[in-house]
Amino acid sequence: MLRRANRRSFDLALRASGRMTPKWGSGHGTVMTAEGTGDDDWRKREVMMTAEQRAELKGRVVLLYDGHCGLCNRVVRFCATRDPARKMRYVPLQSEVGRELLARYGETPDSLESAAIFLHAMTREERFFHHSDAVAWALRQLKAPWNWVGRLVGWMPRFLREAVYAFVGRVRYAVFGRYPVCPLPSAEMRSRFVGLTDAGCVRT
Repeated sequence: MLRRANRRSFDLALRASGRMTPKWGSGHGTVMTAEGTGDDDWRKREVMMTAEQRAELKGRVVLLYDGHCGLCNRVVRFCATRDPARKMRYVPLQSEVGRELLARYGETPDSLESAAIFLHAMTREERFFHHSDAVAWALRQLKAPWNWVGRLVGWMPRFLREAVYAFVGRVRYAVFGRYPVCPLPSAEMRSRFVGLTDAGCVRT
């Protein structure tokens, strides 16, 4: 399982480099630029995001999560209530917005099988992390002491945190349930969620 995850991380970087120009990369995180490439294939994809959605996400920290997962929705609400600066925006993987963000890296929600996070989203400084790295970076955006917990998670040996992430991923539906549609957050939080009303979020 871990060898497969590491190999997928390497394959992800290779596939991304065919569509975007890497400026720096390490492990599960890569800084990419979507400009100045000779390959415009990614530009020819169907644009799913509205101008309003693009403006809401650009330059922010964007967390992609499984909108049907009971645990993932709890984690997102946990983050939103501990992010007083409102740094993060939350996008369900199943939404058209989430699919468009992943497609730039040659991924889909089914192929990635993981939460993901974008730092400086949709800018030349964009960085993309997934699996346990996404968890660590999400925690680092929160107020103390959770930002320090995120740093501790990032300092843990990768094989250990990836093993924990894989185990939780296998049991999350059985233990925490699965929603048939992406649930709406409270009115107070709703402005920080993007893509909740997309078709992919209401399919069973």
